[in-house]
Amino acid sequence: LVLSACGGSEGPPIVDELQGVSGFYACSDEDASVSWTFEVVIAGPANNNSTRVWVDPVDGAATESHLLTVLGSTAERTTFGASISGTPAGEEAEAGALPYDCSSEDSVRVRFCGSPEGMPTEVPCWLCGDESDGDLPEQADAWLPCSDQ
Repeated sequence: LVLSACGGSEGPPIVDELQGVSGFYACSDEDASVSWTFEVVIAGPANNNSTRVWVDPVDGAATESHLLTVLGSTAERTTFGASISGTPAGEEAEAGALPYDCSSEDSVRVRFCGSPEGMPTEVPCWLCGDESDGDLPEQADAWLPCSDQ
């Protein structure tokens, strides 16, 4: 076992990158209303006001994004989340609601994006899934392990 440490004065410190750690999404329909819940854990210095979720059709164009709020944080990671209204089958989506009911869980792609503190133009994105889901689309920088339970 060889351990090595990097350090010294070879140059400026490397800016911490954000890393998608894990994601979660679920849909529930009770009392004729549809609600989607999203959470993402990001390692690194994430900007608290820029983490968003997109829920896009697998075979379609990107939709509008929804801002996530901080649910909790430690020195190393921040958990963001939101509950967003969905749309019952056969109905028109209301403003700000996702145009999906719970039967759509397997036909959408969930993508989380955030930016590091002080770097609003750097916006890495993580798509729920893994290599078995095919090629990573251009809107995402890496796969993110997500659960939907």
